[in-house]
Amino acid sequence: MKPLFYIIRKSIKNWLLQLKHEPLKLVLYILCLVSLCFVFFVNKDTSRAKSILDPMLYSTIVGCVILIFTAPDIYSSINKGATFFRGADINFIFTAPISPQKVLIYGFIKQIYSSFIAVVFVLFQGYTLSRYSNIKSYGILVIVFGLFIMLIFTSILKILLYSIASKSVKNKTLLRNIFKGLGVVILTGYFIELYVTMSPGKAIISMFNSPIIPYIPVYGWVREIIMASISGISTVFIIYTILIIALGAICCYIIYSMKLDYYEDVLASTEYKETAISASRNGEQIFMKSGKKPRVRKVQYTRKGKFASAIFWRQILEYKKTGFGLINIGTVIYVVIAITVGLYGPTKDLAMILGGMIYLQLISNFASKWRKDLTNQYIYMLPDHSFKKIIYATVVDNIKNLIDGTIVFLITGILFKSSIMLIILNIVAFASIGSLFIYGGILTRRLLGGGDNIVTTGFMRIMILVGIVTPAIILLAVLYSSSSSFVGVVIAYTSFIAYNLIFSALIIFLGRGVFDNIEL
Repeated sequence: MKPLFYIIRKSIKNWLLQLKHEPLKLVLYILCLVSLCFVFFVNKDTSRAKSILDPMLYSTIVGCVILIFTAPDIYSSINKGATFFRGADINFIFTAPISPQKVLIYGFIKQIYSSFIAVVFVLFQGYTLSRYSNIKSYGILVIVFGLFIMLIFTSILKILLYSIASKSVKNKTLLRNIFKGLGVVILTGYFIELYVTMSPGKAIISMFNSPIIPYIPVYGWVREIIMASISGISTVFIIYTILIIALGAICCYIIYSMKLDYYEDVLASTEYKETAISASRNGEQIFMKSGKKPRVRKVQYTRKGKFASAIFWRQILEYKKTGFGLINIGTVIYVVIAITVGLYGPTKDLAMILGGMIYLQLISNFASKWRKDLTNQYIYMLPDHSFKKIIYATVVDNIKNLIDGTIVFLITGILFKSSIMLIILNIVAFASIGSLFIYGGILTRRLLGGGDNIVTTGFMRIMILVGIVTPAIILLAVLYSSSSSFVGVVIAYTSFIAYNLIFSALIIFLGRGVFDNIEL
C-alpha cells in the first residue's frame, strides 16, 4: 500500500502547491471557509424566535432526497457501471504490480474524499435548520454523516450490480425488472394513498412515513440515521450505522469472490465517467460525449449570421432541432411545477413561486448554451469584439428565461387570480435574475477557469453565484415584506430588477475576456 499512499500524499501536496500559483482560488477557498464558520457562529444565536419543523414533513423531504439522488444513479449502473477511479489511475495503477484488493482500497479512499466534498454544501444549510427548535444542536452533522455514508455505500452497490449484470444478459434483464417492479410498487402505493387522502401532498407524506420504511435495508436505515437530527442519537442510530458498514463490507467481499475480471469491468465505466465529467465541465449533455447521439428533427433553416451573430443563429438552430423552438423538456418541467403549485400550493403568493424558480435556475445554470460554446475553437477565432461574443452567446439563454418565466407566471398568476401588473413584474424579475446567473457564471469561469476537479470547482462556482444573487434576494425580501400597498410591491420588484440589470452589466465588463483566451 505504500506506493498508493504515496500517490495520495503527492496529490494533496500538488493541490496545495497549485493554490500557491493561483492565489485567487486560495482566496475563494478561504472565503468559503470563513462563510462556513460564520454559519456555525450564527447558529449559536438563541435570542431569535424559533419555529417547530413538522417531523412528518421533514421525514418526507429526507426520504424523497435519498430516493431521487440514489435510485436513478443505481439503476444506470446496471448498464454503465460504476467506478472509484479516473483515467490516470487506469494508466498507472492498473498496470502496476499491485493486488486488486489494494487497488480497491485506494479507490475507496478517493471515494471518501469525493463523497465528503459532495456533502459539504449541506453544512451551509445549518442556519436554515437552526431556525427550528426541534432540530438538535448537532443535527447538521448527523445529516452530513447520513448522506456521506449513503454516498459511499451507493458507490459500492453500483460496482456490485454492474459486476452481476455484466456476467450475462439474463442477469441484466433480471436486475432491470426488479427495479421496474419496485417502481410499480412505489407508484401503486402512492395512488392508493392518493385515493384515501384525496390530496397529492398528503398522499406523499403518508407514503414516506409508512411504519415499514425503517425496515427497508439501507434506504430505511439511512433515513432513520438522518432523522436522528430530530429524535437524537440513540441505540437505533448506532445499530443502523453498523448494519450499513457491515453490508458495504459484504458487498466488497462479494465483488472479489465472484470470478470476474474487475479491471475489465471498471475500464468501461471509468471511460464513461471521464466523458461525463468532460461533458459536465463544458456544459454539454452526457450522451453527446458517450457516443449516443440525441434525436433531432429535420428543420428548414437558412439564417447563418455573420461574425459574432453566427453564435446566436447556431444556438437557435440547435433548439429547433431538439425541441419546439426555445421550448424544451426544461420548459415542460416548469409547466408541471407551475400547475401543481397553482392547484395544490399552500400559499397563493407569486413571490414564493419566484423564490422557487430562482433556486431551480441555480441548479440548471450549469447547462447553459454559452458553456458549450467555450469548448468550440471557432468562437475564439471569430474576428469580432469579445463584448459582442458574450452578448450573442448569451442572448438565447436570456430569451429562454423570459419564455419560461412567462409560461410559469401566466399559469400560476391565473390560478392565483393575481393582477396582470404583478404577473408582468414577476416575469421580468425572473428574466433579470436569470441574466445575473448567466453573467455571474461567465465571471466564475473567468476567475476559476475550466477546473480539473469538477466537484470542487462546481462547489466554488455555486458559492460565488450565491454570493452574487443573495443581495438581490435580500433586497426583494426586505422591501416586499415591509410593503403595505401595491405601490410598495412595485417598488420592491423594481429595485430587485434594477439590481440584477446593473450588476449583470458590470459582470459583462469584468468577464468579457472569457471568449478571448482559449486557455480559460
